[in-house]
Amino acid sequence: MRTLHIQRALKNARLVYSFQGTQLSGQARCTGGFLLQKLSVRRADGVPGTWILAQKNWLLRLLACLPLLRLVIRVPFRLTHDGCLCGSLRYDREARASVLQCGTARYTLRLHSHRTCSVCRGERQIAKFQRSAETWMERRQYTLCIDDSVAAQELPLLALLCMFADTAFYRKHGRLSMYEKETDWVIHDPAPEMADWMPQ
Repeated sequence: MRTLHIQRALKNARLVYSFQGTQLSGQARCTGGFLLQKLSVRRADGVPGTWILAQKNWLLRLLACLPLLRLVIRVPFRLTHDGCLCGSLRYDREARASVLQCGTARYTLRLHSHRTCSVCRGERQIAKFQRSAETWMERRQYTLCIDDSVAAQELPLLALLCMFADTAFYRKHGRLSMYEKETDWVIHDPAPEMADWMPQ
């Protein structure tokens, strides 16, 4: 089992993520609830290689801003690596989860109660991350537990999924605060046992 700590901060109208114990760093656009989202992960040591998860459909993004349509419209993302299209992220209504398809690999991200998300590769759970209950000056921390089967080249994808959860599940629509303490409950969670998972 590996444990990573992810720090998020607000700098120059962007969300900046640092992944302790790795050479990765990430950025996300502050959309205000209506701009297209763009998430990027790259090596902090300057080694080439950038993963980007970005929305491209302006029409769906604008429709998703309308109060009633916000509940049913999920804007899909395109996944690129160094500018080459290699996958997508979409919401699967049957699974009640977000699915990242990267080549032949399929990663499923589920939201659970108490600020917890799970990640499965295929049918096997490989990671779980939990958001801190407190946020100070828009600084937030995630704890990511990873199974030993996760390869080093998969870490940028897990980082993107954590950033996606931060901006999609815990978004604030432009509100800023000095201090927050919160929790959440997911009603009718189809897989609540995944929130208690620990790597073998």
